[in-house]
Amino acid sequence: MRLNIGSGTHPAPLWVNLDANLFADWQVDVVGTALFLPFATATFEYVYFGHTLEHLTYADAAPAALHEAHRVLTPGGLLGIVGPAMDLAIATDQPQWLLDDIAQHIGDNDGLGHQWTATVDNTLALVRSVFEHSQVVDVREVGRSTGWPNTVADPWQVAILARKP
Repeated sequence: MRLNIGSGTHPAPLWVNLDANLFADWQVDVVGTALFLPFATATFEYVYFGHTLEHLTYADAAPAALHEAHRVLTPGGLLGIVGPAMDLAIATDQPQWLLDDIAQHIGDNDGLGHQWTATVDNTLALVRSVFEHSQVVDVREVGRSTGWPNTVADPWQVAILARKP
C-alpha cells in the first residue's frame, strides 16, 4: 500500500490520499492529521510528503509527522519527500513571486502558510532526525523512478528519499 500525506488538491490514483483539510474540491480518501496517522504500524510500503512538511512547525510538528511516517512504514519501506527549497530557487534565478511564496509566511488567511523557509540543508537535517539514512536526489528522477504523486521537475524543489531499516 502507498500513503500520500497532505494530498490536498492532488490525490493520486492507487494511493491512500490523506489530508487534514477537507474543502469542497479536495478528494481525499482519509481526513486526518500527519501527526497522528489513523493506520496500524507497518501498513505502507511507500509514504510520500509532497509539499507538506514546510506547512508544519520545524521543531515539533514536522518531526512528529516524520515519526508517524516511520511508524506506518513497513521494514524496508520507502519515504519520499518533495518540497520547496529557497537556496535552489535563488540559485536557479526564480522570479520574486516564487521566492516570496517559498518564504515563511505564517498566518495566511487560509491557515496553510509555510511555517519555515525550507532549504536543501534544513529539510535534509529534518528528515535525518528521524530517518538516519536519507539522501537528496534529483527531483526529476523521483517521479520517473518511483511514481510518486504530484512530482514536477521544477528546479527549485528538493527531493529526499529514505528507506526504513
